[in-house]
Amino acid sequence: DAATRTIRGGEVSLLQNVAPATPSRGAQYAVSDLGTLVFRTGSSEDRLNLVWVDRTGRTETIPAPTRGYGTPRLSPDGTKVAASTFHDASEDIYVWDLVRSTETRVTTSEARESSPVWMPGGRDLLFATTVNGPSDIVRRRADLTGGLEPVVSANGDPLAVSPDGKILLFEQRTSSTGLVHLRRIDLAAGAESAPVTGTDISQRNGVLSPDGRWVAYEAREDATYDIYVRPFPDTSAGRYKVSQGGGMWPVWSHSGRELFYIAGALGLPKQLMAVPVTPTATTFDWGEPKELFDPNPFVRNSWRDYDVALDDSRFIMTMPADTIISERATITVVQHWFDELAARVK
Repeated sequence: DAATRTIRGGEVSLLQNVAPATPSRGAQYAVSDLGTLVFRTGSSEDRLNLVWVDRTGRTETIPAPTRGYGTPRLSPDGTKVAASTFHDASEDIYVWDLVRSTETRVTTSEARESSPVWMPGGRDLLFATTVNGPSDIVRRRADLTGGLEPVVSANGDPLAVSPDGKILLFEQRTSSTGLVHLRRIDLAAGAESAPVTGTDISQRNGVLSPDGRWVAYEAREDATYDIYVRPFPDTSAGRYKVSQGGGMWPVWSHSGRELFYIAGALGLPKQLMAVPVTPTATTFDWGEPKELFDPNPFVRNSWRDYDVALDDSRFIMTMPADTIISERATITVVQHWFDELAARVK
């Protein structure tokens, strides 16, 4: 009842087999003001391959199974890749061994498990899980020995771990404001988490430099998100705006002499950029960004869907497979749907 803002009667099923979106799991439908309904049915799984992409945009397919991959992350020694996968109507963490061409399924629950991050040494993985309701960050051995170890109840996702393994950087969504904030927690001490920067604007996708002294992240200080760099952990000691006109998904090179990011905005990526940087213990300088290649064939989600090889010569990304499933492309249009709605919901 719109007048009293109360609910009358029970639930009524209106549509069946509506495909959820990847990765948000939101139903894929829309209704016009005139009562026209459009919705998609079929599988929600993106059929993607893991691929290597060099600095010119040339690809080499990795012989891993075709799945709905997201957020691929290379292990510290570069021999394995962990990724979120949408498979069998659930989201889980898989690890692909790049040397042996073998696969390990790290999680098997019906909960949503996503955003894997390797611990230094490559023995353990951190990832987000909804197994207990809100998104928690947990830890598990990549070889499956041992169970899940709780790290922090974050309502967010892990992003990076400091080189010494002591500090976890993660992002937390605030339901009251809708903002996303970067936070840090001492893994050894088990202390309360603390903000990395301020909490008056959204910051996301933070990454730590190879020496752990700098943090690069996205922040929306103006009309668009741009890439910023600050000293770490004392982020109040400096602030440097690296991108202009929009930037997202920063990643440090393993040499620490470059910073990669995608120019543009979410939904409108332009180019994968490489910026020469000169960080010291107390100062940060950078040169002119260089365009590498068009990232659009490899950009699927709202999270960073790429990582950098150990030699910084190529990137691991995802790319649609050649196989097309006609069921996935089924879109239905229903005119005068408000008449049906009025008849079924009384």
